[in-house]
Amino acid sequence: MNLTLQSDDLEQYNLGLVALKGSMTSRRILDAVEEKLSQFCLSIESDIISIITDGTSVMTCAGKMSPTHQQLCFAHAIQLAVIDVLYPKNKKTVGIEVENMEGEEEQHASDSESDDDEDDAENAQFQIDDSAASNDEDISHEHYAELISKAPKIIKIFRKPLKNEILQKHVVSDFGKPLELKLDTKTRWNSLYFMLERLNKLRNCVKKALIDIKSDLQFEEWELDRLDDLVTALEPLKVTVEALCRRDFDLLQADESLNFALNKLDSTGSAIGDELAQAMRHRITQRRTEASGILQYLHGAIANEDKLDPLFTTPPKAKIAETLKILILRLNPSLDPQEAGTDPAEETEVVVLDEVEPTTSRKRKRQNAPEDELELALKKVKERDSLGKATIQSKTLLTTIKQEMKLFDANGSRGHHLNISYKYLKAIAPTSVESERVFSSSGYLCNKVRSSLSDKVLDTLCFLRSYFQINDSE
Repeated sequence: MNLTLQSDDLEQYNLGLVALKGSMTSRRILDAVEEKLSQFCLSIESDIISIITDGTSVMTCAGKMSPTHQQLCFAHAIQLAVIDVLYPKNKKTVGIEVENMEGEEEQHASDSESDDDEDDAENAQFQIDDSAASNDEDISHEHYAELISKAPKIIKIFRKPLKNEILQKHVVSDFGKPLELKLDTKTRWNSLYFMLERLNKLRNCVKKALIDIKSDLQFEEWELDRLDDLVTALEPLKVTVEALCRRDFDLLQADESLNFALNKLDSTGSAIGDELAQAMRHRITQRRTEASGILQYLHGAIANEDKLDPLFTTPPKAKIAETLKILILRLNPSLDPQEAGTDPAEETEVVVLDEVEPTTSRKRKRQNAPEDELELALKKVKERDSLGKATIQSKTLLTTIKQEMKLFDANGSRGHHLNISYKYLKAIAPTSVESERVFSSSGYLCNKVRSSLSDKVLDTLCFLRSYFQINDSE
């Protein structure tokens, strides 16, 4: 497990890797996170704004158990939306909702035939983990699934040198340069787009080459039309995923990117575009939290609400104020009780209780020196004076936030509490891609040549790698 911190200025700090051994429950994962943070003198209670994870059940549960906000990865949501539409489960039961939909495995083995010399070139097939997709036997689903399974089989034909040479003659004749077909991979769903996009571009050349080699596999005209619709629908999703995976992205930009993808899908005018848009809305609804809506409000994007999809709503103002109060108090445990909004009546009760003492104690005080009794009387006067000031200045934090919100609505200027809340929420990353980058880099460090690295050494190397990257300019 990787832990990466992101600050409000979008700087990212990799804290290294945590070895997870044996069966890891959500509680054990959260304990491991707290232990790792404590090594850097950080507390999950008062220093961490949000936990960003993928949608697996154990990580989702760990995020719910933590005292922080939880944000599930939006890039993973797009992947699941594509899986919902292009790889639907064939179920007889209709209308059954399954909890923890992202918790199951999303991939299954390819059913395509692999060549003897191409063990690593199998077609990527994914299995959806949710029954929310339509269970009706839709003919369009069957056709797209058939097309997606057929494309890699045709591409593999031209991985043979002699057959590829025949294809390249037609490609050079049409495009003036050789262009190779691409095959998708199991671990990257967006490779499906690159495979279909190149196949669609060389569609006429592939048809001619299949005829020349007298292959049994041929493309029908309706398949080519659906191939073009599929590429058109997947292109905005590919662009959106690439944008979401940038390091400088926050929840505001994530909303804008997802809104762009939905608008593009709605404008395709194809059945596959409409189905992908519907699946996207379903997945975004599962993962978009009130933090995104509050950030939209604090940013002032509510003025452009007519340009946003109805999916990107903001919470009621009462809910915004209450959420900001909880967030500020949690991240500022040393906040002055008066600033935090402690009721003066409660303070009075505390003082009264503190003055109640046993009878024996009062007798001893009567026997004290006169100067001690005078100091005690003067102390009580000061306490009453401080309580009077607290009563005059008694503005709870919630009241202060509501007043700042009214001023913000009037002139667009954020007050002190709204401004620090805005900085807090801006620090929340929309994806967990940075940890995936760490896993990729750790794969370079611990490889077949250096396979005996201990967990501690690998953890230290990943931490140092990130440290020197950040301080490279210095």
